[in-house]
Amino acid sequence: KITAEKYAEEANRAYEETRKIPEDKDRQRGLNAILKTLNEAVQRGWISKETESLANWFLRKNPAMVDDLALTMKGNIPGAKGTYEPIERLVSLLKGKADGDTAIHEILHHLERMMPPPIQRAIRKEWLTQLLKESRKAKGEDLNNFFDALHFYHFGEGSPSENRAALESALNLIRDGKVPYEFYQYTSPSEYWAVNGSRIMQGKADVPNTVTGRIKQWLKEFWE
Repeated sequence: KITAEKYAEEANRAYEETRKIPEDKDRQRGLNAILKTLNEAVQRGWISKETESLANWFLRKNPAMVDDLALTMKGNIPGAKGTYEPIERLVSLLKGKADGDTAIHEILHHLERMMPPPIQRAIRKEWLTQLLKESRKAKGEDLNNFFDALHFYHFGEGSPSENRAALESALNLIRDGKVPYEFYQYTSPSEYWAVNGSRIMQGKADVPNTVTGRIKQWLKEFWE
């Protein structure tokens, strides 16, 4: 509905606006700062020792991955165990809710931004393939409503508010326990990567070998 030139102009304007947000100079970043926060969270009883150990293992595989990343602990956010804020490069874990997979999941959102475009495109293509496959297999009113809402959000022609409402309705079906949490990965390509990237990291990948192999090779080269 707009030209490519207009889109580029608006995207660049939005990007320039994000650069005006002052960086929190007091926020500590990098491996040591993150490990310190995790250790303090264990001491305060906000996360388990097992959660800290798994995150510690993951982070030490390549400290450079989190050179510019910060981590903090937060109170309650309904329906969430953790969040990632890309502009602030900040992972937040929810006190008493986050587990080891949560920490890895949110850090993988940060790692995604470093991936070369061909791998990002491969992930998006695989997400779309699996979304369509699962939606065709869906049985039951709640699951069908879930996929209908996602289809409208990603491919419909509604207004921004209508699109957001569709996504919220899909998420609410998960929050209310009407749709199993395992379907959360289909809400976006980024969530699909974070869920399956965690499995790849832990040797439990069940995504197609073509995509898994490319990601593993890139991770290996990235670490080196």
